[in-house]
Amino acid sequence: MDTPVAQPTTPQVAQPVPPPPPVVPPPVAPTKPKNVLVTVVMVLIALFSLCVAGYFAYQYMQEKQQAAITTFEACSKAAGSAMQASYPAVCVTRDGKRFTQPLTPEEQQNLLPPDPTADLSRAVPRDWKTYTNTQFQFAFRYPDETNGLYGFFCDDLKIFALDKTPKIGSQCGPRDSYYTIEVRTVKGEPIKEDELSSFESAQSIKETITIGEITGIKATFTQVKPAPIPEKWIEILMYKNGVRYHFILSDMAFEKVFDQILSTFQFIDQNNQGNQTGGQQVNCPATRPQICSMLCLQPPPYICGSDGKSYCSVCQACSNKDVAWYEMSDSPCEKQFCGGIAGVTCPEGYFCKLDGNYPDAGGVCTKN
Repeated sequence: MDTPVAQPTTPQVAQPVPPPPPVVPPPVAPTKPKNVLVTVVMVLIALFSLCVAGYFAYQYMQEKQQAAITTFEACSKAAGSAMQASYPAVCVTRDGKRFTQPLTPEEQQNLLPPDPTADLSRAVPRDWKTYTNTQFQFAFRYPDETNGLYGFFCDDLKIFALDKTPKIGSQCGPRDSYYTIEVRTVKGEPIKEDELSSFESAQSIKETITIGEITGIKATFTQVKPAPIPEKWIEILMYKNGVRYHFILSDMAFEKVFDQILSTFQFIDQNNQGNQTGGQQVNCPATRPQICSMLCLQPPPYICGSDGKSYCSVCQACSNKDVAWYEMSDSPCEKQFCGGIAGVTCPEGYFCKLDGNYPDAGGVCTKN
């Protein structure tokens, strides 16, 4: 058999492999941008709502705390309360309620109680004495010996004096200097403009002053040259119905006592008619009082000013420039005054609505 002859073969050439098609990501839908302004507004609204809720919650707590205040001690510790500079102290809450500092029986005894027959200052201690001049019909109060001053009247000098050294008998005799405090009364001429003026050894500062509803001159003297006189002293001259009233303070350490004495000075009425006017309107004097006692007369009668408010005394009513006249009334005034430096209280069922939040503020009685 014939053996088959192998045929030559043509070598196979490798065909190039085409690159894979590129991978195309699927299309992504576009996202909408966030509305930043809406978000900010929503946050602000939420914050505002929280603030409003917090404010009303705070107001509610404050009202609850104010309603819980029923004593002077609680008032003094409460936020927003005002303490008046008086004695006894008066505490006023934010909503106008007033509480007076409680006093012990001993402390109450040291206060001068209201006396309808005398218009004397309760600002002075109870143990102060009363000097009465029956000749010229006036009276005032002065301290006893425990204050370091001794009161006496000198018949020969016609003066009432207070001094650190007591005087025995009514004849004081000649002296080299003024007593600590002097009150002189003598019949004489009206006050002249050049009285209480400066002189070689002392300069004076003069001003007008009203005491006991009469007007006079107050001069404060200061030593400018060495002389046998005090370094500083005060003199007051007043005149009424042919009588000159001369007040002298020669020791400035007792200036407060001097002012207290002046605040209690009053003219007295032998018939005890006082200031009763029987409902008639009485015009206030052209010259307004500058120093008044703090004692409140116990109504009735009520002292009603032309402004519709109630006052403790005629002097206090006319010291208000807005009061043109006053009258005595058996019924309460239209607007009964309360508070003030005297700490006037309201009748039961009323509270004192103050006209401001400051020491010794006054107001009118308002029904609870």
